[in-house]
Amino acid sequence: MSIPRATPAVRVPDDLRQKVADLARLHERWAATRVVPELLRPEVARAWARLDPEHAPAKSQQLLAGPEVRRRRESARVLAEATAKVQQLLLDTATDSLNQLVVCDADGVVLWVDGAPVVRRQSEQLGFVEGARWTEGAVGVNALGTALAEGRPIQLFGPEHSNPDQHRWVCTGAPVRDPATTKIIGAITMSGPLASAHPHTLTLVANAVISAVESELAARHRVSLNVLADKATDADLVLDVNGWVAAARSRHAPERVWTPRGLTEGRVWLPTLGMFECSALPGGWSLRSLPDGQMASLHLITHPRALLEVSSGASTSTFSLTPQHASIVRALALAPDGLSAAQLQDQLGLGSVVSMRAEVSRLRRLLGELLESRPYRLTAPCAVD
Repeated sequence: MSIPRATPAVRVPDDLRQKVADLARLHERWAATRVVPELLRPEVARAWARLDPEHAPAKSQQLLAGPEVRRRRESARVLAEATAKVQQLLLDTATDSLNQLVVCDADGVVLWVDGAPVVRRQSEQLGFVEGARWTEGAVGVNALGTALAEGRPIQLFGPEHSNPDQHRWVCTGAPVRDPATTKIIGAITMSGPLASAHPHTLTLVANAVISAVESELAARHRVSLNVLADKATDADLVLDVNGWVAAARSRHAPERVWTPRGLTEGRVWLPTLGMFECSALPGGWSLRSLPDGQMASLHLITHPRALLEVSSGASTSTFSLTPQHASIVRALALAPDGLSAAQLQDQLGLGSVVSMRAEVSRLRRLLGELLESRPYRLTAPCAVD
């Protein structure tokens, strides 16, 4: 798992007092006009732009009750494992530098707070406590909520926080992803006074979170896949419920199989792999290859709205398409050998070649392995109405 690119809020030569003053002026201008200043770092500008000018974050909020916080902790097993690992890696450093570690779940609800007591007492005055919701919508731009919204590590210095009450803080946050689903399940931040700001904190926190996910959670996921593989030793392919490959006879099987709308028992076609007979296992699926089985087919429907039907055996999945995506699918259906981004742009006239690549990338996130690249090509025959 790679660490998404992020920029530190401060650099070693920076005069922190001057930086606070400069950012404070930008914040004052934004607060008065709601026009995001161009001098902000891009990730901060995006965060400020996301805030609803008609909805100011509440000065105080109703905390979730203790039983609800405990319930969320118990249900967030993967996040709890990541938290324990990050605390092992960072808690002493955070405490020694007068910082604290704070962990929230995917809803932005704070579940764990630990660190220097003096800093914890100060943060409690901001409502930075267990049971509080720290999404951008609830409290404005902050390292927890913005890490969740951006899906990548973020460092916020002083007036980069949208709420003036947080302008004496520097906070470095990173999202936590479940390796089995790749979904964001929470975020972790290291927060403290402005004087503790350092550019290396961003890399430190990001690396700690990634390390926790890769070394601890991914290893446990591998163990669960091995257990699943032992349940179907005669299968050609064994998948967990998220499509991760636990075992495969073919050396060309991918690490994860794209399964549109999930799997069901019976015949199923997997893009680039072929037709299989699928049987349920506790925690996954056992699949037997059907070399002579019926291939999947696609059907593009354009009226009254654009839809793509994927039929394989007895199952059918339907995807809603934007007009642009429908045009791309139509062009690829008529070119079974595939088209480049430049050829698509020339045929469809949709913006530039760069914007065409971006549009096809969005379509691939929807269709997965039904759409190959280099060149762009549908992996199953497609009829167009």
